Formats: sequence, structure tokens, C-alpha cells
Amino acid sequence: MKILFLTPWYPDNKVSNHGIFIKEQAMAVAEENSVFLISSKIDYSKFRLFSWSVTESLSGNLKEFRIVIPRSLPIINQLNYFIISAYVSYKIGRAFNPQIVHGNIGYPGGFWSYCVSKILGVPFIISEHYSRFKYNFRSPIHKFLTLFSMKRATRVLSVSSHSAEEIEGNINRSVDIVPNMIDVKRFSLKNNLDDSLQIGFLGSLDSDTHQKGLDLLLDALKDFDLDFILHVGGSGRYLNYYKTLTKEYGIESKCQFYGFIAYESIPVFMNKLHFFVSASRFESFGIAMIEAMASGLPVIATNSGGPKDFIKDFNGLMVEVNSAFAMQLAIQKMAHNLEKYKSEEIRSYIEENYDKENFKRQITEIYQESILEK
Repeated sequence: MKILFLTPWYPDNKVSNHGIFIKEQAMAVAEENSVFLISSKIDYSKFRLFSWSVTESLSGNLKEFRIVIPRSLPIINQLNYFIISAYVSYKIGRAFNPQIVHGNIGYPGGFWSYCVSKILGVPFIISEHYSRFKYNFRSPIHKFLTLFSMKRATRVLSVSSHSAEEIEGNINRSVDIVPNMIDVKRFSLKNNLDDSLQIGFLGSLDSDTHQKGLDLLLDALKDFDLDFILHVGGSGRYLNYYKTLTKEYGIESKCQFYGFIAYESIPVFMNKLHFFVSASRFESFGIAMIEAMASGLPVIATNSGGPKDFIKDFNGLMVEVNSAFAMQLAIQKMAHNLEKYKSEEIRSYIEENYDKENFKRQITEIYQESILEK
């Protein structure tokens, strides 16, 4: 098959790993198919009307195109984005002649994919990755374009049952669940560690709502009675705020902040740990938890959406959202029962359910059915 991947999440692991995960999916599909990946972003550091640049590269069997569009005038900015992204995608797609368009992110990826599929005369599917689907609804026009495209897609995909239910409630149609994938081979079981407890946290520190819940985790640890080190991976506007909290709680010496951790360094980070904690207030999926379990680590997670699909008795603990006390009890329980969790069993579960081979099998079936449904 010939598949055209479109994503507004730019594959740049110097800032965020989100685009890298989309690229990994495209590369997995490209192992057995012909795949072009087009990403598109607005460069807000530059101002220019109706201008763009395109770079091409080859990653294995994947042909990649990156579109960079300088910002333009307010309001016109988004229109400019759609026109240029669709035009460049059409030119690339016309030469490639794909059988299906696979778009990512309801807005702006959904409407962009819809336009390209209409011009090329092929079906399109859309995968939603956002933690909350309604993040797409930043204005009435954002909401309209998101729902417009999703209602017209051949198939709509989500990464978890929780996210699928939210989307279905807005578009009144069924949504397929295709979980995010990782390449399990990138990860190894943890090494022998020091006697002190090594706890890990990984996530963006840029949310005004403190979505990833690091504030709750620090609150849970301020009176913790065991010797521990908290390893914090992530960057953002609130990094200094969280560092200040560690001083106020008297645990500054027990918290190590690493800043942004690039995609290729995540396995090394996981191997420092005894277990991983996600204190999120909401999650569409939670790929960092899957990466931790691929390293054989048990996980403590809040009941924030996505984790309910994969947190089981043998691989972790689930606690209520927004409760530092519940989190503290879970950390104490896991710290005193680490021998209960078997690294090989935890990793095997991820291999069976979230490795790229499982993703390839699911997405190939959806592609084939979507092409026949046209």
C-alpha cells in the first residue's frame, strides 16, 4: 500500500517527543509499505506573508517532508497554514499517488487531511492524540473544523477507550482504538540499583493546569519516611516553580531535575529507577508509562483516563486523581512490596500489547478496510 501521513506535530526531539512518536508509527508502517510523512508547523519567530520552506529526508524506507511556514497576520495565520500545507501536500501527493491519507490530531490535522484527501480523491482516516479531545475547541471555528473533518473521515482512531468515549460523544459515530506503540527492543530491564528508592517522573512542565501533576507528587513525597531520590524529566515554564516547591517541602536534596529528555535518552532514564509515577490529572494514553513498563518497571498512575486500559495488579497501582494523600499511600505500598512485581512479566505484557508489531497489524487492517469502503 501507499500511505500519506500528515501531522502538525513536528518531529523535533529538541523540544518535544510528540512528533517523534508519530514518526515512529510512520516508520513502522513503512517497513512493509510505501509511506510519505509530511509535517507542518508555523515558525512564530519569523514574519512573512505566504512563504514557506520544505526539507526532504529519508529515514529507512520512510520519505519525510517538513514544511515550515513563517507566521503572518492574526486570523489570516491559520488560513495561511491550511492553504500552504494543503498545496504542498497536494504537490507531493500527486507525484506519490497514495491510496489513503492518514491524518493526525483533530485540529489542525483533521481539516488538513480532509482537504488533501478530497483533492487527491482518496479516503482519509484521522488519529486523535490529544489528552483532552476538547482542546481542539479553542473557538467555534476550531470546533467546527474538528467535528466537520472527523464526521467525514472513513475511520476515526483514538489511543485509549477513555479518549474514544469522549470523541464518540461529540461526533456520534464509533471510534476505533489503536493504542500508541513503542519499539520495545529499545528498552532493557533495569540494572541493580542502590539501596535508596529511585522514583521516576517524566512529562511536560508547561501546563497552566499542571496537567502532569508533579505538584501532587511532590506534596505526596514531602513527608515520605523512606530514603528516596525523585528523578524528574521534563521542561517548561513551570520548572522553576516545581524546584521552589521542593525547597518549601524540604526535599530539594532528594529531587534531581534533568530538563527535557530526548527520545533516544529515555531508556537510560528508565534504567535509573525502581518504579515510575504518573500523577496526571488527565491522560489520553500515557506513553511514558508504557516505556517504563517496557523497562520492567511497575507504575503508579492516577485514574486519569488512558491508564485504565493497561494498569493491572501485576504491573502497578491505580489511585484517585488529584489526591496527594492517595498518591503517598500508593508510593508507600509499592516501596514495601517491590518484590511482588516481576520485571519480565511486566515487559512481556508490553511486548504482547504495545510493541510496533501489534500496531502494524491493527493499522494495516484499518487501511485495507478503509480503502475498500471508499
